[in-house]
Amino acid sequence: MIFCLYQFKATKSNVKNIEDILKSVIQSIRFRPGCVSSDIWHNRPGTGLLLLVEEWESVDHLREHFVSPAYRKILVAMELCTEKPLVRFIKADEMENLGWLERILIDENTG
Repeated sequence: MIFCLYQFKATKSNVKNIEDILKSVIQSIRFRPGCVSSDIWHNRPGTGLLLLVEEWESVDHLREHFVSPAYRKILVAMELCTEKPLVRFIKADEMENLGWLERILIDENTG
């Protein structure tokens, strides 16, 4: 089991854009093979913080997600952030960061 946590920080005007992007893909993510759950969480109103939480059955399912059109839209949402998004991948008893995603994507592109 792998948990993916994405924290988006945006200006008041951009928070709606990010939320709209995430809402546009959340249902397709939920129906992807291996997706256990996927939800959007809001921090207190006016803080500009959104959290996307996903749970996946395996790394293989998550790899497929990383190359999906829905994930490309998540990357677009990340680009709208005012600060570098906080991204965490938690597998079993380990916690990984954005470097883990980069290694997987590099392996996908070279393999």
